[in-house]
Amino acid sequence: MPARHHAIGDYAHALEAQAIDLLVRGLPDDAVVYSNPWVVDRDGRVYEVDAVVMVPDVGVWVVEIKSYAGRVTGNEHDWYVGGGPIRSPTRLNDKTAKVLASALGREVGGGPRPRIEGLVFLSEVTELDLSSMAARLRTRTR
Repeated sequence: MPARHHAIGDYAHALEAQAIDLLVRGLPDDAVVYSNPWVVDRDGRVYEVDAVVMVPDVGVWVVEIKSYAGRVTGNEHDWYVGGGPIRSPTRLNDKTAKVLASALGREVGGGPRPRIEGLVFLSEVTELDLSSMAARLRTRTR
């Protein structure tokens, strides 16, 4: 049985919808996936989130979905997709995870908080070669 899914906002495109479906079908049935919520920091800045995955007794992941095709190489700061450089999505994803953790902390007060981590899911990549251990640990393909 797949995870439970709650669509909060609209998908950016069909590949994002397919990636969410992959997440939902690939997670245990006690997991919950919230797709396309927004997170607001203390200063009022809004962060778009592709998915938040909650697994009881394990943790929470803020998932950034990228539908790059083919090969991705790079490090913690810069990635190369199709030969061209782009900014690594791991840094913004990490920031978004921290904003969610802070927001939950304000809601919960002094109570226990779940572990919250960032994760980049590359739904269409066929080859991934990241030199940074931190980027490799926070990046997954199909």
